[in-house]
Amino acid sequence: YRLLEVARAYALERLAESGETNVIARLTAEHFVSIFAPCFDDWTQLSDAAFDARYMPDLDNLRVVMDWAFGPNGDKQIGLSLTGASGPLWVGPVMIAECERRLTTAFAQIDSQTPPKVEAYLHLAAGSFYYWRLNDQSIGALRAAATSMRDLGERIGAGYALLLLGNTLAAIGGEGAEDALAEARELLANCGRPRLLALMPKTFAMFYYMRGMRAETVRENMSALALARAGGYEVLALTIEENLADSLWLTGDLPQALTAARNVVEQCKRVKFAHKITWGWIYGNLFGILTESGALDEAVAIGRLVIPYLREANSMRILMDHFALRLAKSGLLREAALVHGWTNFQFSSAHFARQPNELRAMNSAAKILSENFSPDQVRELCAEGATLSENEVCALAVL
Repeated sequence: YRLLEVARAYALERLAESGETNVIARLTAEHFVSIFAPCFDDWTQLSDAAFDARYMPDLDNLRVVMDWAFGPNGDKQIGLSLTGASGPLWVGPVMIAECERRLTTAFAQIDSQTPPKVEAYLHLAAGSFYYWRLNDQSIGALRAAATSMRDLGERIGAGYALLLLGNTLAAIGGEGAEDALAEARELLANCGRPRLLALMPKTFAMFYYMRGMRAETVRENMSALALARAGGYEVLALTIEENLADSLWLTGDLPQALTAARNVVEQCKRVKFAHKITWGWIYGNLFGILTESGALDEAVAIGRLVIPYLREANSMRILMDHFALRLAKSGLLREAALVHGWTNFQFSSAHFARQPNELRAMNSAAKILSENFSPDQVRELCAEGATLSENEVCALAVL
């Protein structure tokens, strides 16, 4: 290895002496633009294993080229093209901090010279990444992606953006979810893209889930799971199985929901998630089911695993009702009221609705608090909780 490094250093010195460093760097960058140009299309069609085999070996090369492109002697248009085209790689195996940094760098460089198609794929990459956060940032990115792709006549890109937008709007109780999903279904009908055809029933399942339509939720998730398994989409299949466990939880069948959630956790241990977002949802559901079931000691241990994942994904508010309920059931009533108040403030500030299982946890925690505090005491504690920092509420949540 040392000999290889010496040879590499010598070659770089000779290039610098000849004044050809930038010429070679540009040719290399243009080569990788051509390599990653079909990345999104391949992601929609290839299995996880085939996609990773095709693109993952070049991930470190991609990093080097993007650093050059946005550097002082680079070409920002090449950097923008690469960031947008390689979006599926950044959403999957790359750490959240790096992905966010690269997206921030790219968006700061967009100008009037940026081709509309390049900008559209940048919005799609950002929407796919921020989608997990279920917030205004993700909605804005996905709306921009859908509009840009639609204007360019990119049916597949527009359909995918609308699927994610519809799922996000449904999950937060926002308006427009049904329209987005209907347009996505029209655009992607008979598209021949197996991954997107598996995502479609998954997103409709969320729409039905938020409306309490249990049979329809299970039906769509089962359809999505069969398609994901057939396509070799291991990570997608796991998220759908987690949704099925969530559906069982919604029906009130806690023993079956707990069994399903544990099974998903065991499967998840065999799959690598560099950014750990999926771990947050999967462990979070297990934590909530354990809490509702009264298995509080195990819930505490799982909860301590969940918090770092939720913080990394910037998704703390989504599952915090279960932490407030666990505290209340454990007799930590003041702490429960503070976490309850913080969570209420987060949802009301964002104007987002809770999902059904979280709404039930909120109501259960509120009932316990009302049985132990006067209405004035509850209001005072909740108001105090609303002022807590994320660090403070996380410290309380795992007591």
